[in-house]
Amino acid sequence: MTFHIGLIGGGNITETHARAAGAIPGVEISAIHGTNAEKVARLCREHGGTPYQDFDAFLKHRPMDLVIIGSPSGLHATQGIAAARHGLHVLTEKPIDTSTARADALIEAAKQSKVRPHEAAHSPTQKLARSRTARQALIRLRPREVVSPSRVLRQFALARHSSARRRRRPHQSRRPHY
Repeated sequence: MTFHIGLIGGGNITETHARAAGAIPGVEISAIHGTNAEKVARLCREHGGTPYQDFDAFLKHRPMDLVIIGSPSGLHATQGIAAARHGLHVLTEKPIDTSTARADALIEAAKQSKVRPHEAAHSPTQKLARSRTARQALIRLRPREVVSPSRVLRQFALARHSSARRRRRPHQSRRPHY
């Protein structure tokens, strides 16, 4: 079964998410939304999906299970709330928003819609594609299950966190030097 994602934004981080999604078996990019038509069209040509400049039309696109938000930080909560209200799980780039009030509103909207919000807070998601646990979680995911998407979002976070660990050379101490 395929897990369908939508990408929001047309910049470099969205391209990174698109490459990561393409490297994970069982994941397909369904749609990409952005304000720059040329960038969005190029992303769709390279990674698949339907291009959208109209945000409401993008949110109505089906099949789509999860949106990954890579737009400017001040838009994350607004776009995430709209996605949650359309029944889509939300993964935002860091920070969730520039305002704690809007971030709290996103979390509340997700609770009311019974979807899961998450913040991608560590290394780029292309490293996620190398994570066996994240790939396995996405492969096992079944759309419309309430528990599985949250497990996948946790796997995104765990995989990103573990891949962000810096490799130390043998001569480097594990303790910080003050």
